[in-house]
Amino acid sequence: MDAQFGGDAGLDRLKTAAEEVGIRLILDGVFSHTGSDSLYFKSAIASQSSPYYPWYSFSEYPDKYDCWWV
Repeated sequence: MDAQFGGDAGLDRLKTAAEEVGIRLILDGVFSHTGSDSLYFKSAIASQSSPYYPWYSFSEYPDKYDCWWV
């Protein structure tokens, strides 16, 4: 767990406090998103032979690709 968000101890305290008032936690993470500054994305736009190229959907390589803001 990321220390800037309280680390493992912070998560344990949150879980305990939530349980005390009848609340259950559901942890949800989105790990399939990368930004334009991601080393994986930079590699994919640098070369179609990049191992990360298949992670992205390009309509016109390298300038047009699927993204959330389109």
